[in-house]
Amino acid sequence: MNRDKKQSAPLGRPKDQEKRMAILEAARTHFFERGFEAVTIEGIAATAGVSKMTVYGHFNDKDTLFKAFVEREIAEMSHLLTQLPLTFEDLRQTLIQFGMTFLDFITRPEVIRFNQLMMSVAPQHPQLVCQFFEAGPATIYAALAGLLHQATTAQPLVISRPDWAADQLIAMWQSFELVKVQLGLKQPLSPQERLDYVQDCVDTLLRAWSVTGSK
Repeated sequence: MNRDKKQSAPLGRPKDQEKRMAILEAARTHFFERGFEAVTIEGIAATAGVSKMTVYGHFNDKDTLFKAFVEREIAEMSHLLTQLPLTFEDLRQTLIQFGMTFLDFITRPEVIRFNQLMMSVAPQHPQLVCQFFEAGPATIYAALAGLLHQATTAQPLVISRPDWAADQLIAMWQSFELVKVQLGLKQPLSPQERLDYVQDCVDTLLRAWSVTGSK
């Protein structure tokens, strides 16, 4: 037998990536609109335009599909978070831009829906919720805390705990008004109203952190 002509058996047909993406898009719609418990594989398959067996061919069960959906959303959010400004040459303007970018992000309808979904599934999927927290909120806090820590080495500021300072500033930006928006009780602030509010928050804490203000 000529070993040179021997061919290895095929490893299996690669998954159809277009169908996989269609399934994930359908899952996104269903999970956002119905939560976790009410979603069915049959419903997702119908929306994606594939058979139920095709869904199972890509994802073993609903838990596996949900995990893939969450990881995809986290990856997209993480990419958006890399656009946050992280320079401290003009700290006031950088913090204002950071605040505006942050509020623009967390008031996106899909981000609000995703946060609500994560809260609803926390008891059943603590590991996924932890993964979401580390990739989203924790990343924002760490980035802002790092920025404030760097700023204290270049400007006359007294910030003994940059992590607390970041927490305080983000808490101010989110505000009670944002809770109303997240609950659907009111529309988001206009761009000018948002800018005025973000600037006021930044100026308030910069005064508190200044060497003069700390005396």
